[in-house]
Amino acid sequence: MNATNRFKPGQFPAEVRCAGAIVRGTVELPAEAEGLVVSASVGSEKTLVHHHGIKSLFHAAKLGIAAMNLSADEPQRNATMETFDIALLAARLLASITWLREQTAGRFPIGLLCEGGAVVPALLAAAEPPSRIISAVVVGGRPDLAGKALRFVSAPTLLVVGSDEDTLLTAHQRAFNELTTTKSLEIVLGAGEALTIDSLRLVARSATGWLSEHLCPAEAKN
Repeated sequence: MNATNRFKPGQFPAEVRCAGAIVRGTVELPAEAEGLVVSASVGSEKTLVHHHGIKSLFHAAKLGIAAMNLSADEPQRNATMETFDIALLAARLLASITWLREQTAGRFPIGLLCEGGAVVPALLAAAEPPSRIISAVVVGGRPDLAGKALRFVSAPTLLVVGSDEDTLLTAHQRAFNELTTTKSLEIVLGAGEALTIDSLRLVARSATGWLSEHLCPAEAKN
């Protein structure tokens, strides 16, 4: 995204250099965008923003989307905790956020939408003081593995998990207890680790509402 594309509605490629690797993604800015959501993925993961119709919810809420693949030059590797260096993924996410702020001249408050293998790196990034992350939504994954870093996350955080996945539900409850910021835990009844289309829509609406509330507060518009 070059200077002539700044602030203009549309879709642009993103390429961020970090420690010898290139993090690639796509930035989509709707007309009258008021916030930017970074949707992080690892490897070949498909995230919420890859599902049909979900992007429209974000765009209707005046939220842009930056879909970034943190695996950089390792796109075919499996998104597991054992495969990737979590600290390295967190550094790549922070580098991506810095790049996005530079490209948009800091115009948009930035939120995070993280799932699966990106959950722990995203929470580690959110715990870093320079991250300037305003809001975060965590869907599934193992947020509890972020450990003590959870206590340093200052961004209002929404945790979303299915009721039928006992391990992930316990993990989210533990993470919720560790968080000291504004927080909420949403349990999707009848949903397992693999969300159904109806569950995806519920999660998408919750994520959009939370991010919109904290990135584009009503009082800021008055």
